[in-house]
Amino acid sequence: LTEIPIFSMLVAFCVVTLPWYVLIFIKHGWNFFKEFIIFHNIYRFTSKIPGHPTHWWYYIANYFWIFLPFSLSFFSAIKRLWKEKELVMDDKLLLSFCWFFSVFLFFQMAKTELAHYLLPAFPPFSVIIASHLLKEEDSLTRFGGSLLLIVLGIFGIAYLVFSKAPLISFVLPLVVLGGGVYGILSNNCLKVFVTTSILSFVVLKFLVLPSLEPLRAKPVIGKELRNLKEKSPNLKVYFLNYHSPEVVFYYRSGKIPEVDCKKANE
Repeated sequence: LTEIPIFSMLVAFCVVTLPWYVLIFIKHGWNFFKEFIIFHNIYRFTSKIPGHPTHWWYYIANYFWIFLPFSLSFFSAIKRLWKEKELVMDDKLLLSFCWFFSVFLFFQMAKTELAHYLLPAFPPFSVIIASHLLKEEDSLTRFGGSLLLIVLGIFGIAYLVFSKAPLISFVLPLVVLGGGVYGILSNNCLKVFVTTSILSFVVLKFLVLPSLEPLRAKPVIGKELRNLKEKSPNLKVYFLNYHSPEVVFYYRSGKIPEVDCKKANE
């Protein structure tokens, strides 16, 4: 801790972020401070938000799939770092170790929990896993990883068939399944495993997710509300005990007021 240039880091942080905060505060004033700082930061951390997971075990239960497929090697990597005292010898690994668990424990204390809150933990996680995989190809990663890809590919295909998803979305499970099969047959399982994972992320981002967009309920609801608003300008829309920023975004007519169900009934 004594070696961390805290003052320089704070100065760099302020230089990068303060201009945006100043401009947005000038544009929106107190409403920005109230909504973004008070509600979306302080209130979300200290209180439970309706419609979001609030169980203390949420991150623990979802941790494994959040970091798939590389979570297969995480615990063996941590065990080796601790056993071989690499944290003491390598400053980068020590920083990554502290960084990862600081983020994990910080959001573990929050009352409102969402999977993407752990995104700041991905960079140190990647450093830890990369260091581990470069030094040893453990059997869990080689065979367990390929087997996992096969299972995920089969279940992915079954799910898409059941949900009647667009044909283009089948590209993802087919890539995963093919990578798993080739990984078992190949002499370089690790390279196939990593390549398949990266290719799967690219396919998911640029092919599958755009094809599934029409099936998502919130955009459809927001657009339908906007069409009704255009036909009937005097139409008033309210949320009952639930507020969705995504519906508001597609509604495109300002914030939708939230009403308590009990008060509405009265």
